[in-house]
Amino acid sequence: MPIADLILPADWKILLGGAAAIVGLAFLILLIALTYRRSARDSAVPAKAEQPVRCPRRDWEIVTSIALAGLSQVEAALALHARAAERVDAAEYALGRLLTECATIMQSPAPRRRPVPILARTEHRFAEALAA
Repeated sequence: MPIADLILPADWKILLGGAAAIVGLAFLILLIALTYRRSARDSAVPAKAEQPVRCPRRDWEIVTSIALAGLSQVEAALALHARAAERVDAAEYALGRLLTECATIMQSPAPRRRPVPILARTEHRFAEALAA
């Protein structure tokens, strides 16, 4: 079937809509191609910049600053360790005193209290309830 047979009976509005769709798709493809081209150009690797010449004196300053920071942390750690040892000793001393006090209390007999009969307690409650 020739294309002329399809186009001739069609309405001009339908043909214009189809042409607009084809033009729109072509424009979209063109935009995608331009965007891809621009992003590829922007992401290109720039030429290598020359690395600055390293100065041995600057390197030595960096190394010594790192070593001094490490030594100051060792001193702080030793001070913290000594303080923690003092606190542990104090806690052990307090625990020892607590155990000796508990041992003396546990060895002495408890003071005896005279037991109160159960019936006397219940009678007392009933008496208070009746009086109220």
